[in-house]
Amino acid sequence: RFRGRSFMALVLAPSRPVAEWFADLDALVRRSPAFFDGRPVILDVSGLGLHEADLAALVADLHRRDIRVMAVEGADPSELGLGLPP
Repeated sequence: RFRGRSFMALVLAPSRPVAEWFADLDALVRRSPAFFDGRPVILDVSGLGLHEADLAALVADLHRRDIRVMAVEGADPSELGLGLPP
């Protein structure tokens, strides 16, 4: 037996410069501290051209902000190493 389930996820799509994008994200979190609580997050990095180390740093920066990334979209699969979401 197979059962499907659909759910809504929040998609974060960082833009360059990433430092400014993080500043905007931090402002959002200050206004609404519980905004990301319990929400599935997908990280869309298409167009950024990140390599594995930069992608890992981006996910780690989000993790430090208590934002848990469940999936990465727009990345080369070879750049998704151990410890990174699929």
